[in-house]
Amino acid sequence: MLKLSHAASSLALAGFTLAQAAAAAPPEPDPAAAEVPEGYRVEVFADGLDFPTSVEPDGAGGLFVALSGAAPGDPSARPALLHFAADGARRSVPVNGLEAPVNDLLMRDGELLVSHRTKISVLDDPLGSAPALRDLVTGLPSLGDHENNQLTVGPDGGLYVGQGTATNSGVVGLDNKKWLMEHPDVHEIAPAPLRTRGAVFQTKDPLSDGEADETARTSAYQPFDTATPDGATIPGATKANGTVLRFDADGSNPSVYAWGLRNPYGLLWAGDTLYATENGMDVRGSRPVANDLEDLYVVKRGAFYGWPDFGSGDPVTDPRFKPDGKPQPTFLMANHPPVERPAATFPKHSSIVKLDASPGGAFGLEGQLFIAFFGHMTPRTGTPPEEHGGHRVVRFDPATGESTTFFGPKHHSHGDGGHGDKPQAGRSDGGHGHGPGGSAGPRRPLDVRFAADGSALYVADFGLMPMDEAGPHARPGTGVIWKITPVAD
Repeated sequence: MLKLSHAASSLALAGFTLAQAAAAAPPEPDPAAAEVPEGYRVEVFADGLDFPTSVEPDGAGGLFVALSGAAPGDPSARPALLHFAADGARRSVPVNGLEAPVNDLLMRDGELLVSHRTKISVLDDPLGSAPALRDLVTGLPSLGDHENNQLTVGPDGGLYVGQGTATNSGVVGLDNKKWLMEHPDVHEIAPAPLRTRGAVFQTKDPLSDGEADETARTSAYQPFDTATPDGATIPGATKANGTVLRFDADGSNPSVYAWGLRNPYGLLWAGDTLYATENGMDVRGSRPVANDLEDLYVVKRGAFYGWPDFGSGDPVTDPRFKPDGKPQPTFLMANHPPVERPAATFPKHSSIVKLDASPGGAFGLEGQLFIAFFGHMTPRTGTPPEEHGGHRVVRFDPATGESTTFFGPKHHSHGDGGHGDKPQAGRSDGGHGHGPGGSAGPRRPLDVRFAADGSALYVADFGLMPMDEAGPHARPGTGVIWKITPVAD
């Protein structure tokens, strides 16, 4: 019999099993189940969506919405684009060639940029009857754990994207089995030549046709079952993992702007400052790392942000990174450039994702950052389900370094949202309360986007994701676009 998690045990005490929780009809999204500060109101702009990942104003009073096409536990998911006109009319955008997951949309001079697996493409004439998708960038190293994520245009007119890593902490292992079976040669690609230490990690070999106890020996930055000697030099490439990449406006002239970021999911130029959100390492794989926080960084050209040997600017050799009952992590790189420290840290496994800055206007709070918190992915992350700190949108003030929950479930308070914020109890329904069917309030916020005039903040909510010991099970039709507006005096 499977051992129930803390959250599942709570449901069982209430008379529900995990199966009943998963089968229960989800509640309708309800603004009354959400909380925003005084002076603001929240409403449901759109619901019944299959895993929305991005919301983007179209420049004409309407919105584009991306549907991921990839969702844990739902193999039927398909990528798609929707458009909501200014009058609320909804239509499917006729477009072919999307590669799941579709991670971000960005309007630029009347064309719609799309960040999807291994590619950045542009949808010409996106409001027309026959928009065409053409590729600007291809061959991004996005076949492992993480992909190319949020897009942003710099003050120089360049196109920037956050590129995630292939693995949790630098070594391909059994935790990568899902994609390893299909892409056995995938591994981390370094942005420049670097020397490694001689650590070799031995695991069972899921690719072997022989005995079940056959083992593989794998080194950092190498394909599975490839070991290298101490001091080996790893070649570099521009389209590298764990980086912020820059391209000219037409997708040409790729360069590495910054590196050492495990999964820079959110990326935003706000004035002349580039911000990135960073998802910390998990307690999983051949090189598990404990207690790695979520970070917000100011990204500087050419700077190193520490991955895979530092978390929040601290070396993984520090005792706090040692998982219970597992070895203390050691360095993979022989030498390290100076390591940047974060502008802010947030609770581990809260999965901070995309961000936007308030343009001011009626919304107020000009220049302050709004960051979506997706929440934990237990049991994949190897952390107790009560430690997540997610399912909300946090406001961060760059001037003071202070943060506070701006949009979240009404019946939970998450404190100041910063380092040391007490996490709230997780739930097997992937939401906060309202019975076994899940939350009627915020579920899995993934994107935040302001109307250009500051009249509203839109939040793309991925939807409900029940959890059990086998992992997450995303529920189609439970995605929501929330709209937050200031209340007129």
